[in-house]
Amino acid sequence: MALSMVLSPLISVVFRKAADSLITKICQIHGLDNYRRKLHRQLLAIQEMIADAEERRVESRAVQEWMKDLGTAANEALDVLDDFQYEALRQNAISQQSCASAKVIKDFFTHENHLVFHYKMRNKLTKVLGKIDEIVTEMNKFNFIRRDPTPMIDRETHSFVVESEIIGRDTDKEKVVSELIDPKQARDNVSVLAIVGIGGLGKTTLAQMVYNDERVKKHFQLLMWVCVSTEFRVNNIGKSILEVATNESDISISNKEVLQCRLRETLGRKKYLLVLDDVWNEEKEKWDELRTLLFFGAGSGSIIMVTTRSKEVAKIMGTLPNHDLEPLKDEDSWMLFKKRAFDVTVEEPLEELYAIGRTIVCKCVGLPLVVKAMGGLMRTKREVHDWRAISENNILNGILPNDIHHILMLNEKSPKINYILKQFPIIRTYLVHQCDKNQIKEKHSCLLKSSSLRALRFGWKQPPRELRYMKHIKYLDLSWGMFKTLPETISTLYNLQTLILSHSKIRKLPTEMRHMINLRHLFLDSCINLKRMPIGLGQLTNLHTLTRYVADYGKGGSIRELNNLNLLSGHMSMSGLESIRDEEDAKAANIAMKTKLCSLKLEWGVTDSKEATKNDQVLLEVLVPHGKLKFLAINGYSGSDFPKWMKEALIIRNLKRLRLQGCINCAELPPLWQLSLLENLYLEKMERLIHIVGGTCMHANGRESVITFPNLQILEVKSLLNLESWHEEDSELIIFPKLNELKIHDCPKLISTPMHAPLLSILEITDSSKIKLHQISKLPMLSFLYITVNESPCQPDAFRPPKTLEEMVIEGFGNVIPLEEEENQNCQTKSLHELTIMDSNCFFSDGPTKELALGFWKHFEALESLVIWFCDLLFFWPEQEFKSLKCLKSLNIRGCYNFTGSLEELSSPISRSSKEDSLPHLESLQLSSPTTVREDSLPHLELLFICHCPKLVEVPVHSKSIKYLIIDSCPELSWEDPTNLIDLTELRTLEIRNGNNWIAWPNNMEHLPFLERLCISNCQGLESFPEALQQRLPSLQCLEIDGCPTLERRCRRGGEYWRLVSPIPEKKFPTEAGKNTKWKSFSRRLLCIRGR
Repeated sequence: MALSMVLSPLISVVFRKAADSLITKICQIHGLDNYRRKLHRQLLAIQEMIADAEERRVESRAVQEWMKDLGTAANEALDVLDDFQYEALRQNAISQQSCASAKVIKDFFTHENHLVFHYKMRNKLTKVLGKIDEIVTEMNKFNFIRRDPTPMIDRETHSFVVESEIIGRDTDKEKVVSELIDPKQARDNVSVLAIVGIGGLGKTTLAQMVYNDERVKKHFQLLMWVCVSTEFRVNNIGKSILEVATNESDISISNKEVLQCRLRETLGRKKYLLVLDDVWNEEKEKWDELRTLLFFGAGSGSIIMVTTRSKEVAKIMGTLPNHDLEPLKDEDSWMLFKKRAFDVTVEEPLEELYAIGRTIVCKCVGLPLVVKAMGGLMRTKREVHDWRAISENNILNGILPNDIHHILMLNEKSPKINYILKQFPIIRTYLVHQCDKNQIKEKHSCLLKSSSLRALRFGWKQPPRELRYMKHIKYLDLSWGMFKTLPETISTLYNLQTLILSHSKIRKLPTEMRHMINLRHLFLDSCINLKRMPIGLGQLTNLHTLTRYVADYGKGGSIRELNNLNLLSGHMSMSGLESIRDEEDAKAANIAMKTKLCSLKLEWGVTDSKEATKNDQVLLEVLVPHGKLKFLAINGYSGSDFPKWMKEALIIRNLKRLRLQGCINCAELPPLWQLSLLENLYLEKMERLIHIVGGTCMHANGRESVITFPNLQILEVKSLLNLESWHEEDSELIIFPKLNELKIHDCPKLISTPMHAPLLSILEITDSSKIKLHQISKLPMLSFLYITVNESPCQPDAFRPPKTLEEMVIEGFGNVIPLEEEENQNCQTKSLHELTIMDSNCFFSDGPTKELALGFWKHFEALESLVIWFCDLLFFWPEQEFKSLKCLKSLNIRGCYNFTGSLEELSSPISRSSKEDSLPHLESLQLSSPTTVREDSLPHLELLFICHCPKLVEVPVHSKSIKYLIIDSCPELSWEDPTNLIDLTELRTLEIRNGNNWIAWPNNMEHLPFLERLCISNCQGLESFPEALQQRLPSLQCLEIDGCPTLERRCRRGGEYWRLVSPIPEKKFPTEAGKNTKWKSFSRRLLCIRGR
């Protein structure tokens, strides 16, 4: 963790750079090579001793100080050497330009002419060599032993954590837990969530908290923790997973086939959570290899949670949005420091120590690891002068983790920039977040001009003016910027290797970009306003990444510029292809030689002419990619047929993903069934396509051939307005043996789902009303179904949930009846746990069709969660429908505006005993209805959420088991009924929102002995606490008041209630500036309070 850990690689970098051929040449030109060679010799001597110094610094304060000076000097030497490198690159760029004599004379008199450069650099070298000489002289006095550098040892982590020791990560924990147990994750077999942040932020700690959460343990069948660290060896990781899953040690498997069999057997259809902690691997191939072992055969809803410092790792592995971990808030940092630094059980610390402690905490920039280290250090000091001495020294330079010397994150709440520079003199990388223009000028200008700057992420609307000073910068991230152009001075950043402009509004790149010869990565993803590429881009032959190339035959660089860019890898999108009129230009792009590309997207703009159709066809014929391409997308192609290289399937034989969009004139697809590796197929807006497979394929014996898509796992068809069937002759002749996910959107003429898709588990159908529902009922492996019926057929359609279904969302079921069970077969659904019914009145029919409607509900016995939205025929509390829901835990009824909530008057009265059997395990009830709902037979109800009920006058459910009561936007609710809260003796959380008409609190607050959390929002009429509640305040764990100005004022420091509320651990009274902050989303809050 200490500074010494970064000195060995730093010294190696400077040593290698001192011997660089380009730097050697420029030093020789300027007569400074003797200085360079001496620096090289001195660094060699230091390099031989640094390993011993790193061992001895633990016990020697003198060695620590020496190493700190060495680090400073080494960074200064690196800056000087980079100055030489920049000058060499600058002169090379100038030599490539056609310069008139006047330009040469002008250049002589600038500050960069040879004479000035010679004297300036000689002075810099002399100064650095003087420091290095002193360091070497002092080094010799230490008598270090020459030895090989000590190899870095990967750390090992585990899943155990003492959560009471963790401060400030509850919100992060709730967000991650909510994501993991979100029912939507069940749609995918395995999802991957990455926790991303710099070293010392507490990524592992957060993962431990989540891993040990009771909700997580209950949700997953199998939990596993594996520390990966820097060595990403698939076999080793696989064996570690087996050891954790089976609780066996020293599993010896050398054969990968045996390994995959054991993993499949061990994980076998279980819903698991696997934590891969501290992942560094950025090689996609290695992750793909491990993913194959972990994904196949996994249970639906399984999650892999990854912790990593690298956003590239998260990009490669993640399927869910990243959880980006931020530094601790100031108050949380102080609480953590105070817990470590003071032993309040012994004596009350001096107030002066508190004040100095807060100063020290500010220097820790919200890093838990640093805060704990500083707290532990200060615990051994009890004198004020010791604390003050540590506070005033730059002691953090030896305590910060490795990459804090490389990464500093600032935002508008950070300390002043001059203070940061004082505390961290060796800043080499700098990330900046959103600030206004004044803050830019005040806080960041001096740092942006620093010669030590190597990387910058700039989150403002316009790029910084200081770009021209950043001559050593190698990494520049200007993504999401609102700028339309970049300053031309960016072309003089000759050391720049990575430029990220993704999602920006940029329209034009700098015209002189061809001189940025070190540029390796140019990210232009989603730069939809970019109109053309600069002329000469083809000279950047070191480019490995070019995510977007815009062809513009008239004004920009020709597509020929791509000719020599054969190092391009990863993904490239080529747009503006409609502007290319010359077939030879397209050939000269030499796309086939870009053998490191794994993904290619070809885009045409909108064209209507017949000439354009013919031109597109010729153009696509010559834009032949290489034969190892994994992903191909074609968008807006107006040709009438696909090219030969797609029909013959040799070029695209290795495709795993294919996306064809807007190919409006193509009536037939290439023979995609011949692509044995194709896993994902997306088809959209192909208006002439009638069949997925057209024509008849015959065997030699004259029999019709069966068409098989051997490896296709995901198929999505969208807006294929004339698609009628899967096969022109007979859909029985087409087989999808591995199809797992099928999405059909806006295909109004399609009459069926595939006949043979035995492994289909996820099905979504929207706006495709001709597909018969009874076909879906027979799918043997379906686990998730989302279906909307936008047109009710004249004749009723029959439907029954498939036996294996786990989650179902249905909308627009009007003229639908239950499908009768086949003779001698039990077709009842036992696995359906989650159901959402929207605008589907067939489930609540009345009168003669009542019995038919009840026929659906016998398939819902295993339901745990039920959502009913916008069902106009739901008038009464559905007593008979709910009779079979013995497992239901969560019920949500919204937007059913005819729902009265009362019990239906039946011909035979309902006995008390039958009522008590209704929903015996219901824990959460959410209601949004205009009238009251009364039901006192919910013995296990824990959460009651009532929102937007304008006519509700009293709390509708009185169950002693309720622990969480949330009432939102119920203006007529009266608290005057003395029995209103008297039965809620187990209540833990009470939230009241948007009750501006309320002027009185609920009665009987003294009958809430277990109340822990009280949240009041936008209730301006509530100006004081009743006496009964005042007695309860000190025992609360959390009090939140927002939008109640008088009550807030009384609760703040100095107010009359401060004495009562000050003991509460968690208090939230927003400042005037923060009045309009939005409440968290209900779903997140719901999961949060249920967990508590």
